[in-house]
Amino acid sequence: MPLKDKNITPPKRLSDFLKGIIKQEYAEDILGDLAEEYAFRIEESSVFGTKLWYAKESLLLIRPSLLKSFSNHDSYNNSDMISNYILIAWRNMRKYKMSTAINLFGLSISIAAFIIIALFVKDEISYDRHHEKADRIFRVTVKNFEGDGKTLSRQWAFASSGHSPRLKQDFPQVEHAIRFFPWAFPDITVGDKKFNGEQVAFADKSVFDIFTFDFIMGQPSTAFVNENSLVLTESMAVKLFGNDWQNQNLLGQIVKFEVGPNSGGMSISAIIKDMPPQQHFHFDYLAPFSLFEAQMNDATVTDNVSGNYNFLTYVLLGNPDDATAVEAGSADFFNKYVGETRGIPADQFYQFQLQPIKSIHLTSNLSGEIENNGSINQVIIFSIIGLLLLLIACINYMNLATSRFTRRMKEIGVRKSIGASQSSLV
Repeated sequence: MPLKDKNITPPKRLSDFLKGIIKQEYAEDILGDLAEEYAFRIEESSVFGTKLWYAKESLLLIRPSLLKSFSNHDSYNNSDMISNYILIAWRNMRKYKMSTAINLFGLSISIAAFIIIALFVKDEISYDRHHEKADRIFRVTVKNFEGDGKTLSRQWAFASSGHSPRLKQDFPQVEHAIRFFPWAFPDITVGDKKFNGEQVAFADKSVFDIFTFDFIMGQPSTAFVNENSLVLTESMAVKLFGNDWQNQNLLGQIVKFEVGPNSGGMSISAIIKDMPPQQHFHFDYLAPFSLFEAQMNDATVTDNVSGNYNFLTYVLLGNPDDATAVEAGSADFFNKYVGETRGIPADQFYQFQLQPIKSIHLTSNLSGEIENNGSINQVIIFSIIGLLLLLIACINYMNLATSRFTRRMKEIGVRKSIGASQSSLV
């Protein structure tokens, strides 16, 4: 009875697999012997057991001596082809100097320009993103209106000193609120060295709960342990104490501050790394705001909410979406703490607005910006220019390559005749 009538034909997929990988001179004999043995075994054993045996024998046949060569050409021919490619490329470069120069120069300049523009764009969009809580940090800005309550007179990047504590007090969405007063320029004396007009920024204690600063010496929790604490950046530590400052015990060391006839000692409580370039403000010295308040002793300066816009003010919200709810309370806030101005409710003259810290560098151009900001339009324009340069260079390269194709017809024919694969002809 024929094998197929007894359903004892060897598994077709395995048979086709073997036929595809075994050398042609061996395939017929091997497959024939396996088919006869399969027919014999299936009469004596189960179908499953016989198929399992066939699969095992198929695997045992996968030996280098029996397998076909799947390479289009041997290793000698391959290395010979590579040498030929290099030789022809060199000859073409020498023969077609102009097109080669245009290709190399165009691609090189375009790619270099694209990389430079990409680095610029990456730098611009990375501002203030290093702060761990950047998504929840907002700057408080103040709008001043004419008496009609509609005509904007000016919008300040700074706020009044009284905004910070009152925002924290009146709005449960505000977790922390802090002020910087960056306009102190005392003379600093260390030993027999005097440094004139150093910029010191006074800040509230919770500044380290909002912003991320890398501490080299000291801790955020003890940085403003008392009114006379002073935090230095690494650059200022080098400036005041020399390059070997790390070998000195600087924590607790006293430096002398002089402002006009007033002077006093400040105790170094921490040293932080320099504030990164990708930040919209930079300070080298930080001192507690409480010291500024004690020195001023003037509530019209330290406690008002309707003028003296000299204080960089920031809030940390529990949720970024809370900004809208806080801004909605602006009218009640000013009416509560200012009342009326010339018989007109204060909310007709004043309004605060919260600015996401990550958007300041590229989108803010308010009165009194602490540093020069960038421009989102500039970033967009440069991004488009970079992509266009790259696209034009690629198109130019393809056009020149196409124009050379007719000159390569003879070369392609020769390569085919000596065994070049399809991919190597491109």
